[in-house]
Amino acid sequence: MNERKELLNHLKLGLSDMGRIIRRKTGSSLDQNLEIVEYMDIFKLLKENPSVEKLIFTSSSGKTSAIGWFRDYLALYQIPFTIPKGKRPLRTSVTDNGKSIEIVILYSTSARAGASVSFVELAGLFRSEIVD
Repeated sequence: MNERKELLNHLKLGLSDMGRIIRRKTGSSLDQNLEIVEYMDIFKLLKENPSVEKLIFTSSSGKTSAIGWFRDYLALYQIPFTIPKGKRPLRTSVTDNGKSIEIVILYSTSARAGASVSFVELAGLFRSEIVD
């Protein structure tokens, strides 16, 4: 765990789930059975971390995707947001307190997404968004 934290600090990265409290509607492990009871306060996190300029989402398919939940979170604040379509990386932005935050949607790191893109391509996409 400490090694991961050190790596994230070195790369100046943070990680967060969209849900602060999540429950399963049934006993199934499928993401479709997840329901956010309480959203993570993303705007609070952005306020506490003013150097954040980019949010990277690694899940973009279906209603129970990270970007889908982000769209629903923004709707709570009446902030219109359309999920872009096309080949990844997909790019858009959202404005928080007058500051534009870049939104980047990459492929999921799950094995299921492996059918869409090779590991080498996936690593290259993440590298270009995080390091380059």
